[in-house]
Amino acid sequence: MIPGSSPAKQTSTRRPLRSSGRALRRLRNGLCALTIAAAALIACRVDESAMDLGDAYSEIGAAINFKANECGNMPSYPLIIPPEPPEYGVRLCGLLILGQPCPFNDFPLFCLELYADDCEFCDIPGLDP
Repeated sequence: MIPGSSPAKQTSTRRPLRSSGRALRRLRNGLCALTIAAAALIACRVDESAMDLGDAYSEIGAAINFKANECGNMPSYPLIIPPEPPEYGVRLCGLLILGQPCPFNDFPLFCLELYADDCEFCDIPGLDP
């Protein structure tokens, strides 16, 4: 016998249907969380729009000029942008140009993503929006 315990018969108490209320609350909370997650995924989807050619040249040209001023040199060949390039390709190329270390002799490989709509081998796997 355990010290301090009475020899009286111990009975187990059952909980009357409270667990089903908890299950319903968990289900409701789970559905709310799933709804919020689905709404966030829909709202945060990436737009696969094409960019105007003038805007694309302006954005990438600004990145090239900034990097050329920083490093003192630039690639000896031009970066020709196709008509209506994908916006994510323009943004990616511009950001990678800015992040490139000096000397600035070549354009980043991922600038090929600008041509993803025009040639099959230019679409680099894993870089789609």
